[in-house]
Amino acid sequence: MNPLRADKFYGPLERARKNANLGLPVAAKTRFRLLKRLVARATWLTNRQQVAYNKSMLQALEGGMDHLASLIDTNTAALLRNHAALEASLRSEVAASLLGNARRDRALGQLRAEFDGAPVEQKTRQRVDGRSDHELSPTVRGGLEESGLSFGAFADRFRGSRELIIERQRPLLAEVVGMPGPLLDLGCGRGEWLELAQEAQLEASGIDGDSANVRRCQEQGLRASEGEILAHLRGLAPESLGAITAFHIVEHLDFADFVEVLREAHRVLRPGGKLLIETPNTANVLVGASTFHLDPGHILPLHPLLIEFVLDAVGFQNVTVQSINPPPTLTTPQDGPAGLHEVITAVNAYLFSGQDTLAIGSKQPSPDLR
Repeated sequence: MNPLRADKFYGPLERARKNANLGLPVAAKTRFRLLKRLVARATWLTNRQQVAYNKSMLQALEGGMDHLASLIDTNTAALLRNHAALEASLRSEVAASLLGNARRDRALGQLRAEFDGAPVEQKTRQRVDGRSDHELSPTVRGGLEESGLSFGAFADRFRGSRELIIERQRPLLAEVVGMPGPLLDLGCGRGEWLELAQEAQLEASGIDGDSANVRRCQEQGLRASEGEILAHLRGLAPESLGAITAFHIVEHLDFADFVEVLREAHRVLRPGGKLLIETPNTANVLVGASTFHLDPGHILPLHPLLIEFVLDAVGFQNVTVQSINPPPTLTTPQDGPAGLHEVITAVNAYLFSGQDTLAIGSKQPSPDLR
């Protein structure tokens, strides 16, 4: 036991022990010793029970102090062991956190290298130009042709009617009206967006890799040409466009081509111009796990947060990402059990959020345009 604690506990007991006999017997050479002994004998019958009681109390207190000291020692040892275990655990967690941070930093470094590193840039430019929204990979296209299937018919069935798409896209005209230059629609497909742009008297044209889609657009009096989107973008002069739109195109590209399309879009946009991207919302579990795979040309599921990151990384400003085109959601019955509302809210968020992601980024305007 700690010596300081021992003095604190046992000091008073030692003083009590000296007086437990109420001053009996009388020590030799004490003044008036004979008189004091006579007084002590006279009071012994009444005091001996008090003496016995005092000694019993001392024994009990000493035993309690010994037990308390033992408990203190045991608890102190346990606390020291717990402290050592906690310290070891904290050291382990700190080490694991540092290791995780190091891995994260390496991963971010590799990702940044894909955007900024010259070797990756050169490798990306040597790749085959990216396929447009309605152009399939050679393997998928060949399979469709051999089977006598039309991808145009596929889009008509699964994407929705022209009238439905036009009504969905109409509110987006407000994002491109007044842009500082012509509008280019990447993967113009059946021409719904070009038709809306023409109605709004915007200078607009489209590029698509499917000759049937291009022909359909031209028959409607819309400006469209056949070609690959990266080759087309790379052939444009810097800062030659006011707006670029890409409706359901980027999911048909591999990741390197996706980054390159965004980089080229930023290059050819004029200051103050915008890029609009619409793609399946893979944060919606039903889309990411099911409907995304309906299209045999889909190869790149893009989470909204990743789209936002890449737009920021290649230089776009004022980036916004939102989910659009939600399906009907579940409703909570008024007489439902407690907690059902929270469950249905969570289910709606994961399964019935917007089926598509809309991402918009702007090119930083020059000082004289601000």
